[in-house]
Amino acid sequence: MKRTSDSSSQRPKKKPSHRPIHITVGAVNPPASHLNNEKRKFGTSSYGNYTSYYTTRHPQGDATIDYRIDLLDASIFNGKSVLDLGCNSGNITIALAQKYKPSFIKGIDIDENLIRKANTNLRIAYSLRDPNMKELKHIDLALQSHYFPKCLSNMYGLLQMAVPPTFERTEFPWTVEFETVDWTENPYNPNEQQYDTILALSLTKWIQLHGGDKGIKSFFKKVFDSLSRDGSFVVEPQELKYTRAKNLNLDVDNFKFLPEHYNDFLMNKLGFKKCLDLGAPKGSSTSIFMYTK
Repeated sequence: MKRTSDSSSQRPKKKPSHRPIHITVGAVNPPASHLNNEKRKFGTSSYGNYTSYYTTRHPQGDATIDYRIDLLDASIFNGKSVLDLGCNSGNITIALAQKYKPSFIKGIDIDENLIRKANTNLRIAYSLRDPNMKELKHIDLALQSHYFPKCLSNMYGLLQMAVPPTFERTEFPWTVEFETVDWTENPYNPNEQQYDTILALSLTKWIQLHGGDKGIKSFFKKVFDSLSRDGSFVVEPQELKYTRAKNLNLDVDNFKFLPEHYNDFLMNKLGFKKCLDLGAPKGSSTSIFMYTK
């Protein structure tokens, strides 16, 4: 998808929803913006927003590859508009942008500190990459491997990314954008952009813990509406287990809409046309699923 120099065309075109489904959007609890004080009681990771996820908490520790991404075909990224929900510090977003060259990829997260870190990671990846590199052959999950030594950015600073308004943003890193937002707080607005591919990795548990059964259904509805025709939704269903659930005043046993029910809802209630079980990535027992609108 080629972009023109017109600033209004630098984002995916807006398309109407082809199958409106009447599901009330809204969480059981108040929106996250009303929970700031409560959220602090449970620490900064009560939404799964771990600050060192890609170096300490990820199953592969300081791995240089994410086996979930290995399960995905390049065709759902190359030249596509992509939305990475719960992007954390942007590691996967940045790696996908370099390796698969989407026309545009946006990472969003509820934690402004993580988004700040994601923007820094983007500038580091841009500043220290091989200037002659045409294609990234290896995804470095931890974003620690660079063509130039990292000390150069400490000594001389990072490259500027500012460009003129007429600049065609068709190349990395200008195809990448990060934003701090609680995506679950509001329903889809028909004036918003739609995406060819939406990722929801390590995310469903946190949405359901805070929003309940109604919250996760509303999330799926918004994903459906935010996808363009024939768009792909990649989701990693998570078990509703959380050692600190009592701190959040949650009784996980009361949830009725369980991960094994997701498929029926997505296919028969929302209207996804196809579901593909991509299998479980190495080191995990949880399968990744791809739904086609």
